[in-house]
Amino acid sequence: MTEAKKTERNDRRKFLKDLAVAGGATAAVVVSGTAHGDEIEVRDDSVRPASPGYKVTSHVETYYKKARF
Repeated sequence: MTEAKKTERNDRRKFLKDLAVAGGATAAVVVSGTAHGDEIEVRDDSVRPASPGYKVTSHVETYYKKARF
């Protein structure tokens, strides 16, 4: 391969790399400029009712029976 073709190929690769970097940077700026957060609602979890806990119901028993080997 001649020196001129190598230089041409390297120039093309550099151009494509620069284009990819510029595109990524542009996307990052666009995305960061449009993101807006809503206010966060704070709930008081201390007033939560007591959980009844895990219960084995009929459909759970059916699953256990089918899962046995």
